[in-house]
Amino acid sequence: MRSYNDTAYFTDEEGTANSGLWKRGPPEASNEPSLTLLPNPAVANCCVPGTNEFFITFSFTLYNPAEPQTPNNAVSIMATGIPIIQSAMREDISPRQPMHILKPEFKTSIIAQSDGAPCALNDITVSLQVNVNLYARCKPVIVLSGLSGLKESMFSNLTTKTVNSFHRHEIGISAVGAGNSGNAPANLNSVASWSNETQERSVLVINVTADEVTTSTILTFQFRVRNGPLPFVSLTSPVAVIQGIGMFNSTMIRPAEPKSRPLTIAKVGFEIASMGQQTP
Repeated sequence: MRSYNDTAYFTDEEGTANSGLWKRGPPEASNEPSLTLLPNPAVANCCVPGTNEFFITFSFTLYNPAEPQTPNNAVSIMATGIPIIQSAMREDISPRQPMHILKPEFKTSIIAQSDGAPCALNDITVSLQVNVNLYARCKPVIVLSGLSGLKESMFSNLTTKTVNSFHRHEIGISAVGAGNSGNAPANLNSVASWSNETQERSVLVINVTADEVTTSTILTFQFRVRNGPLPFVSLTSPVAVIQGIGMFNSTMIRPAEPKSRPLTIAKVGFEIASMGQQTP
């Protein structure tokens, strides 16, 4: 609904236009608009009692809102001229109920690393899949937070920008397996924004660039870091969310093997440590 009293046009099979009038609900029910269909006067004689049955089917296309919702009231219908009292229409049940908007959730949300050795090049890989289609109209943005252990010194392809005393960095992300070759991930921007107010509040932001991402698509990307020299144990899983579609934060799945958990750096020890002498 754009404004009060918007006029819409519906055509029949022969292309004859019938106009309709959208009306926003009263202030106490502004989210309950009504649609009045005004048949073309040229076919008005169809509605005279005793002549023909008046049967009409029409449809209209709209953009769903970005936030999930479940309608509270059933749609009702009435007629004037030939008065028909208001009654509830038959509706499909959710999710086919008109204006029922699905709650977006991750079907897949996985993060892993390639190497947990000190000072090693380490590819952090992310895989995400959602239960709803993503559309550019909603401007979806992937946000990963809780990337504890991630430090500025670990990036090799980082550009730093300071905004309002917070450090914000741009880093290159690539398709899985591409390393730092520059091959952009499908459906995503090749540059991510990383902020590190603290290690505990380390956040990575990636824009979805595709016009549409279907539910069958797994969004994958990776970024490369150089591990530090000291051991680090990542105790908690990062959190993922796609902003712009009414999604809530979701804890990501990490591999069961500790050394494959992102940003964990192994504690190094000697496998063999012995000494002796040749002549007593």
